Amino acid sequence: MTTARLVAVLFAVVACVAFVACGDNDSAKPTTTPTHRATPTHTVEPSPDNKATPIEETPVETEQPGSETPTPPSPAEGGIRAKLVPDEAAYLAQFRGRDVQEQMCQYDPVTRLTDCNTFKYSIDPPFIAQDIECFLGIVDGQPEYIRCTSVEPEQTMVYEIQRER
Repeated sequence: MTTARLVAVLFAVVACVAFVACGDNDSAKPTTTPTHRATPTHTVEPSPDNKATPIEETPVETEQPGSETPTPPSPAEGGIRAKLVPDEAAYLAQFRGRDVQEQMCQYDPVTRLTDCNTFKYSIDPPFIAQDIECFLGIVDGQPEYIRCTSVEPEQTMVYEIQRER
């Protein structure tokens, strides 16, 4: 084998090893970690000879700009209220063996209303995500819940429709 071929084969092996070691992680989901900075505070009192004497140094934790957790918006005004169910599996289990149908709805993240053709629902708390799909759960002919899913982040939330009592 000639030296040129040996160098070419060696280069190909090194390139493959580097590619495998570095990986192709373009499809990985980015993660964010809130950052905090400990900022010391100084309390200074003048001494009798007019020199500043440090009394106490206490670190204070301050959040970096952009690391705040966003506060979810308030529920929409108007529409029939639907409250988030804390235990989705237990809530949906009560409908086993009954006639359950789901109808596609449109969720508007701007107005925070879920439009299910016949009625609009105000889900509480509003669903914050991307690529949201919502469905009206109709049990034995009565609207009972709104189920919303999203792609990013991947999640499902079920909201119980509140009836005027």
